Amino acid sequence: QGSLTGSIPNPVKTLQEEAVCAICLDYFTDPVSIRCGHNFCRVCITQLWFSGHAGGAPQCFTCPQCRKSFHRWSFRPNLQLANMVQVIRQMHPNPAQGSHVNEQAMCPKHQEALTLFCKVDEEAICVVCRESRRHKQHSVVPVEEVVQGYKAKLQGHLEPLRKHLGELQDMKAEEERRLAELNSQMDLELAGAASEFGQLTEFLEEEQAHLQWLIQEMYKAKMGRARANVNHFSEQFTKLSGLLAEVQERSQQGGLLLLQETLKKCQEVLQQPPKIFPPEISQPLGDDFRTDAIVRKMSRVFCKDTRVNLKPDPDAAPLAPNLSTDSCDPPGGEAAGGF
Repeated sequence: QGSLTGSIPNPVKTLQEEAVCAICLDYFTDPVSIRCGHNFCRVCITQLWFSGHAGGAPQCFTCPQCRKSFHRWSFRPNLQLANMVQVIRQMHPNPAQGSHVNEQAMCPKHQEALTLFCKVDEEAICVVCRESRRHKQHSVVPVEEVVQGYKAKLQGHLEPLRKHLGELQDMKAEEERRLAELNSQMDLELAGAASEFGQLTEFLEEEQAHLQWLIQEMYKAKMGRARANVNHFSEQFTKLSGLLAEVQERSQQGGLLLLQETLKKCQEVLQQPPKIFPPEISQPLGDDFRTDAIVRKMSRVFCKDTRVNLKPDPDAAPLAPNLSTDSCDPPGGEAAGGF
């Protein structure tokens, strides 16, 4: 009958458990509710959150039961719970009477209350077990004495644990702050890199267009001289072709005077051949020159502003092969040649 009764939930003991603070393990004193809905003694939760924070309030507040964290603390007095605790305290002054220890404080072998504690085996026993062969020679004390000793030890651990919890809260809050700061710095650096590469792309596009125009103008001039030479050669070819036909014709027939005149023309041509103006054919601009020209231009831009402002200087001289070298020119800058 005793074990059957013990298996049925006792509503009074359940109420007692609800009236006990999870921090001090005693009845609530001035109970307050925090943001997550759990209740604690006002003094207990205040000491837990603010112990070890001489510089002020911690940056993060954690519920000791559900471990939820809050960035702001607030207390809400629970008057209904306070009234219930007063009633329960009148019924059972000691909260231990309603604890789980007393629910199972019956000897499973003899169905007697476990009122004694064997120091050798470190277990609770009943008066019948005390007289058994197993425990008769052992040192035995009342269970309540051991319980009070354990409570005292636990109370001694409360302050160090609170301090340790406060330190962990501060460390967590500091890492969260550092994480947010790193994320912000990453966003700023990514935006800065995108901006700088955008300027670099714009600079390279402008320099590409200018270099293409410069190359086209250079070859237009060269091709103009080449066309003039072609026309000159065509005229000379026409004249020589006519002279050759005249020589062939008059060498077969013709009078003395015509032969003398034609012979004189041949001698003049042979003694003074037509002037030849060869076109100015140069080696095409290779990758080395183009790279060198762009690098030298970029070097001047970089050296003008140590902050590496990639916007081209509108007052700077246009990109040309005969750029004068200075301290910012790469080695071998003169080797590009001119045109």
